[in-house]
Amino acid sequence: MIRYLAVVCALFLLHGCRVGAISDPVHAIPTAGSVVEINRKLTVPGGQTRVFLQRGRVVAKAKFDRYYPSCNFEVWKLRQEPTAIHPGSFVVSKAGRDINQVVSLENIKLAALGWRRHDDDHAMIMHTVHIYLQSANQPNVYRLTCRGWLAVPAEAERPTISDMREALGGYASIRL
Repeated sequence: MIRYLAVVCALFLLHGCRVGAISDPVHAIPTAGSVVEINRKLTVPGGQTRVFLQRGRVVAKAKFDRYYPSCNFEVWKLRQEPTAIHPGSFVVSKAGRDINQVVSLENIKLAALGWRRHDDDHAMIMHTVHIYLQSANQPNVYRLTCRGWLAVPAEAERPTISDMREALGGYASIRL
């Protein structure tokens, strides 16, 4: 009976440690009811549905640095002309994490030797946070996605609230 009680107590204590690590505010994400405030007008380029932000600046899709945290606002409708996202408040309806595999290097078979290189056999991944937005004034604005940096799985990290705020700069803010 004492052993059983000791095991139950140990599991309870370990569970408490696990919950503390998960609820760490550094790795928190906006929950339903949080608010994303757009402070300055953003323009989604024609022929695209997203506008990218990094280091507090708007950057072209082809120019953002995949090795540094970034965010993007996304709209529902693809238009050939630029789409404006005006300053205003957006309520977070839900948010979730994802992992995107960006690069996968296949095993290389060297000419007729039958030898494969395994040191290059790895994937590059990027952790993302998808934040779904709602606004009666701007229903075309769909979500905010923030990502960490591109890295091998052992080195990839989830974007923190601080990373997200730095990427957004003065263009937008997040209130948990």
